[in-house]
Amino acid sequence: MFKKEIYQKRREELKKLVGHGVILILGNSNVGMNYPDNPYRFRQDSSFLYFFGLDYPNYVGLIDVDNSKEYIFANDYSDEDALWMGRQPLVKDLAFAVGVEKSVALNDLNTFVKTFNKEEIHFFPPYRDSNKILLSKLLNLSIDEVQNVVSSRLIEASVRLRSIKSEEEIVELEKASAIGYMMHT
Repeated sequence: MFKKEIYQKRREELKKLVGHGVILILGNSNVGMNYPDNPYRFRQDSSFLYFFGLDYPNYVGLIDVDNSKEYIFANDYSDEDALWMGRQPLVKDLAFAVGVEKSVALNDLNTFVKTFNKEEIHFFPPYRDSNKILLSKLLNLSIDEVQNVVSSRLIEASVRLRSIKSEEEIVELEKASAIGYMMHT
């Protein structure tokens, strides 16, 4: 994870490029293991990681461009979860670590999204069925309609931002390249 200022800067630039409305960036949820040797327990959505930096399942980022507010929607782990996973950080603490001041329970996402004009909600094309279903419910659209209203403005803005690497990103890319080199030699 990078410093919170990096994520804040990325979101600020995204707001400028998108211009108006609400940006909804869905994180991924856990998927069932479909075979015994599957070592991949969870993989966060790359756009969510790029703009929010949090590698936890069932997180949603929302950026209200017009009011310059940012939110993380997620649920804190319960005491019962701690029995299996140990104590986990609170959502508000994780949000603060990436420069987001407002954290809200995931259960409140539907009510919150309904306060916005759905024509001004920008989102990436969903590639997981769970996110297609979530967007369908949030926007009161059929699953087939969801694909037709993805935001080309958001996609173009994201491509523009992600095409240029910061010094911190270059350092991490070089580390990854070195590891890849060592693995193959």
